[in-house]
Amino acid sequence: MVMDKPFEKPIRVLHVDDDKSFLEVSKECLQMFGFFDVDTASSVDEALEKMRKNVYDAIVCDYQMPGKNGLQLLEKLRKSGNNIPFIVFTGKGREDVAVEALSLGAEGYISKNGDPETVYLELASMIRLAVNKSKVEADLRITEARYKALFENTHDIVILTDAEGKIIDVNAAIYRYNFKREQLIGGNIIELLSLEPGFIKEAISWNMEKPVEGITEIKTLDGKVLATYKCKPLRVGDRSAGLQVFIKSLIEGAKLEKFPFEEALESLLAGVLIVDERTHEIIYANKHALEMIGARKEDVIGRICHCFVCPAERGRCPISDLGKTVDRSERVLLKANGEMIPILKTVTVITWQSRRYLVESFIDISEQKKAEKILRESEETYRAIINGMNDTVWVIDFNGKFIDVNDAAVKVLGYSREELLKMGPPDIDSSLTEDQIRELIRKMPKDKIQVFETTHKTKDGRIIPVEISSSLITYKGDTAILSIARDISERKKAEAKLKQLMEQLKMANEKLTVVGKWTRHDARNKLSVIKGNLYLVKKKIQGNNQLMKYLREIELACDQIAKIFDFASAYERLGIEERTYIDVGKVIEEARELSIGLNGIKLINNCHGLEVYADSQLRQLFYNLIENSIRHGERVRCIKVYYRPLGESIEIIYEDDGIGISEDNKSNLFREGYGKGTGYGLYFIKKLCEMYGWEIKEVGEYGVGVKFIITIPKVNNSGDTLYRIKR
Repeated sequence: MVMDKPFEKPIRVLHVDDDKSFLEVSKECLQMFGFFDVDTASSVDEALEKMRKNVYDAIVCDYQMPGKNGLQLLEKLRKSGNNIPFIVFTGKGREDVAVEALSLGAEGYISKNGDPETVYLELASMIRLAVNKSKVEADLRITEARYKALFENTHDIVILTDAEGKIIDVNAAIYRYNFKREQLIGGNIIELLSLEPGFIKEAISWNMEKPVEGITEIKTLDGKVLATYKCKPLRVGDRSAGLQVFIKSLIEGAKLEKFPFEEALESLLAGVLIVDERTHEIIYANKHALEMIGARKEDVIGRICHCFVCPAERGRCPISDLGKTVDRSERVLLKANGEMIPILKTVTVITWQSRRYLVESFIDISEQKKAEKILRESEETYRAIINGMNDTVWVIDFNGKFIDVNDAAVKVLGYSREELLKMGPPDIDSSLTEDQIRELIRKMPKDKIQVFETTHKTKDGRIIPVEISSSLITYKGDTAILSIARDISERKKAEAKLKQLMEQLKMANEKLTVVGKWTRHDARNKLSVIKGNLYLVKKKIQGNNQLMKYLREIELACDQIAKIFDFASAYERLGIEERTYIDVGKVIEEARELSIGLNGIKLINNCHGLEVYADSQLRQLFYNLIENSIRHGERVRCIKVYYRPLGESIEIIYEDDGIGISEDNKSNLFREGYGKGTGYGLYFIKKLCEMYGWEIKEVGEYGVGVKFIITIPKVNNSGDTLYRIKR
């Protein structure tokens, strides 16, 4: 075998696995496929110790090992800033581990189990690619650091935009004009600079070596400042992806005149009137004031404010005649139709062109007044309601004292109403300290209910476990806390019994899980050792067909055992995880990444945006379907997955263009143990769909290809929404 030597010196690989016999076989096999120098470690701690003493180009690591596992090693390396290429080399059936490893920054995932020549050829190729990519990225980081230093330290303002003019970056020079970077990024450059609307399109398409130049204005918070600019297209490859704008020679002090005050007043949501202090003529009214008065501008300007918009008589103006201050005071506004509405009003005196004017601003508080009236009326019915409750109820002020209690509180606690109204929560609470209660009162949320558990002590010494629900209310015009306490004695007894049963169940489940997990892990490693040695034996006895036949039968048996382990591992996790909404398109892409043998097969995934109520086992469902197409479809060239509505339900369709499934086999298709492989793949899919509340069937045509239809109802029996579509 000719070894590929793309590097001047061998690639230093540290292989971490707890099975030493597998490490020996793996080292020999890997070095047959490349210019590698393989070192080994049988635990995470040994690997870390070796990495302190030696330099490696890549890490190949198993997941499941005694003590720390492979992902803990990966996470530790990444958190410490070590970006050495890391490849997960673990048993098939650990797809969830592969996905987590990739999210933590692993370069790839290879299954130990499979044809050794294929496995080690793929592993060698992935190591070479990962090491080469790591070296390229290191060079790129150096280049980026140099560019960033130049970008940030230049004295001129530099702005980068996309093709639409949206600002994607700006350097620190902009701080001189009291802008923060985050204020500008995401906004359009037209909002910062005074440029013509067609400027962006023209500058993007500019193909001359000389940049676009001109004079503009920076729209600062203090006004507009003149500046010169140079602008060039920002090129990515051979296309213009945005703009580079360089601003310099800023002319400080060349600020333009601001807009007249009327424009600012027109934008306010409050009504504004300007009244001549001496004549009381209205000389200005903004649009919001006109809407509140219910009149046109020409019907308001020039009118005397007395008895028109203000009920005060001439000579009795609170400001100019009586010398009062009106600052957020409740007043009334006369409308054009004679109606009076309550307003919150502020009046300021200004001098303009040597004449004094009253600037009156006001907002309509009609709805607030209606709400207050309703609240007063509701307080009258409040006592009848709380006294009809079986739960104990208190109203507490912010000094921590009871200011009202219901009849149930008197009956349950055994105190008279008069005694309770001299007490507070610390006097009856037997679990919380006074400081803890004071902190709960201080942190009362304004728009939520505060719920917690504690215990109450009655006058005769009995302890009652209670659940408290507290919220803010208006009580006799002031804000107070309404607390309702429910006796949860029976619930606590039931919870204690349930907790005991759950602990027993958890212990039994942990025992089964540990036994199953480590048994499969050790057995998988031994299968890998067997297959590795079989591979080496086959290389030694090539030409002996009879012995090769026996060896292939052993390999086939090993593969069948590995697949049974896969099913057992997946089935063991069935129904354990908490469900959430999962993007089907993303899960299919993950299953694609985990599938081996898709080369030459086109997979069309039209399920992005469809989210279903499921767990991570959904990935195994699509992985099993893809694997069946690869292994049993015989001539598959295309796999397509898409969805379509069906009334209130939705259908997910999986189809390929392989040989399909004969009519004789369809009736037993989902039966346990039936099929060409282990007989568990489609059985698992059927069970998983049943657990999700879905239905699955196969309706493909033999000779044309398979077609699986998964039907998902909108809502299950528990009221959970089972799918949603995000546009």
